[in-house]
Amino acid sequence: MDNRDNQNPTELKTMTTKKLTDYIKQSISVQGTKKEEQPKPAQARILFKKETELQETPIGKIPKEWKMSALSQLINYEKGKKPSKLFKEEKSQHLIPYLKAEYLRGLESPEWCEPTDVNVLRVKKTDIIMIWDGSYSGEVFIGFEGALASTMIKIIPKESLVNNKYLYYWLKKHNQTLHSTTVGTGIPHVNKKIFENLLIPTPPLMEQKVIAEILYSVDEYIRVLRARLERLECVKKWLMDVLLTGKVRVMVEPSSGGSSG
Repeated sequence: MDNRDNQNPTELKTMTTKKLTDYIKQSISVQGTKKEEQPKPAQARILFKKETELQETPIGKIPKEWKMSALSQLINYEKGKKPSKLFKEEKSQHLIPYLKAEYLRGLESPEWCEPTDVNVLRVKKTDIIMIWDGSYSGEVFIGFEGALASTMIKIIPKESLVNNKYLYYWLKKHNQTLHSTTVGTGIPHVNKKIFENLLIPTPPLMEQKVIAEILYSVDEYIRVLRARLERLECVKKWLMDVLLTGKVRVMVEPSSGGSSG
């Protein structure tokens, strides 16, 4: 059995540097991820150290060589629009999905639209998108492509200042801050002032990239484990169906050692 399957995440807090390094290296090389998603050997050589040179900031202590920036200094963003016409089904292969909050959260099937619609704001899989309006305001996503809904924004990082995935994970960690400070008496929406003035600690770009790769690798490991669990649940369901109804019988061979008392 893979020992990583039994790793308690809370134990990470008490791990030594060496154990944490080994754990991350094992996680990044987990079997079951696609070959193209496996990190290159150079990316797996990760070292950790406890930082002692710190500076005081409004959000707490951070390394002295890190910078502190307001989110508005690091990004541009654009709000989606509703297409002129939406289709309930994918009537042709050239249509693209309309990225509503319910679809992104796995609650509904997507509606579809023409990619040439003048109101369409296209999104690539590498783009960060955030729910701006509604009860899920503040949630962030990455990995989707299609037409951005009118209740969403596309966040465009300034690449010379902040790594795309690093920013995604930082926003994901702090989405509750945005969700709990929404404004609006009818439909709530993200507070623009709070959003633009969020303070973000930014390491050097290479360090941002490595941090993002580590977090992405853990995400991939979680995805693999969930896929394994889903397969096991299917096997269990099938076994319960055939064994508990007698469709498949269990043949018990008598023990060669005779009966046990």
